[in-house]
Amino acid sequence: MTQLHTRRRVVAGAAALGAALGLPRLVFGQVTFPDKSKTIKAIVPFGPGATVDVLGRVYAQQVGRILDTTIVVDNRPGAEGVLGVQAAKTAPADGYTYLCASISTQVVNPHFFKKPPYESQKDFIPIAGTMKTPFVMIAGPNLPFKTVKEFVAAAKSEPGKFTFASISSATRLAGEMFAKAAGIQLLNIPYKNQSDFISDTLANRVNVFFADPGNLIANLSLGLRGLAACTKTPLSRLPEIPTLESQGIPLEIVGYHSAYVPAGTPANALGALIDAFRKAEASKAVRDYIASTGNEPMTLFGDEFAAYERAEFDRWGKAAREAGLAGTL
Repeated sequence: MTQLHTRRRVVAGAAALGAALGLPRLVFGQVTFPDKSKTIKAIVPFGPGATVDVLGRVYAQQVGRILDTTIVVDNRPGAEGVLGVQAAKTAPADGYTYLCASISTQVVNPHFFKKPPYESQKDFIPIAGTMKTPFVMIAGPNLPFKTVKEFVAAAKSEPGKFTFASISSATRLAGEMFAKAAGIQLLNIPYKNQSDFISDTLANRVNVFFADPGNLIANLSLGLRGLAACTKTPLSRLPEIPTLESQGIPLEIVGYHSAYVPAGTPANALGALIDAFRKAEASKAVRDYIASTGNEPMTLFGDEFAAYERAEFDRWGKAAREAGLAGTL
């Protein structure tokens, strides 16, 4: 018997013994991922009910089904997502923990800190962009201006009088990007609670805010209205809202939600997760949820999404520096 045949018999025997003992199957020296006896944890750096949380749960259900394993969502809110991101960063890099995040945590926050508590482009490996979130400029029923042109004209005539609300680093920077592009001065009013700034916008105590379409759709019945879509083309769910570009301001502001594993995660685990997220993103459950929010599928995975995010990291970093917000925390 040749040495090759002997080796094959040994490998086959080891595989059979492993199966009999319920051990994970080996493929070319690597353990097959996932081990069905282990639970995968999805860390969400925001509280229950936030868009990142709801989207993360929809994906977790589909990814778990595809991988035939259990995924548990672990909410770690605090410090605008920093606490949850740090928890994911320090988790074992074995594929059994992944991070559900957003453009705020991975792209904008790092530029706001003098000493960032994590390096998003080094500490994590992207799995997928899970949802594209175009920004909308939103106002209440009591704002006397019907168009962006009217609002900009009024803001130019009374610099510093008009305000915009923010609840995250991304929504803050979106407002600053708009003000710069429009050539106006707006005063930022930061909020910690979404219901508070929506109430104040409805009462015109704060004039506008920038958020994804889901915030508008959920509050249309209360009187919120879209002054502009911060996109090059009209929104598919809200096509009646004019784009900024059509109103003379050539500006596009688009965010996203995303998923990552800690740096150092084995290639087989990363590959399995990327494949599962790709299939989950195409599922009816995920597509239906994304459509209900007025957002869009992203369809970027692995290296392709990583390249996209690197470009966005540089773009938003430049905007933070121009707005004087870089290194202010």
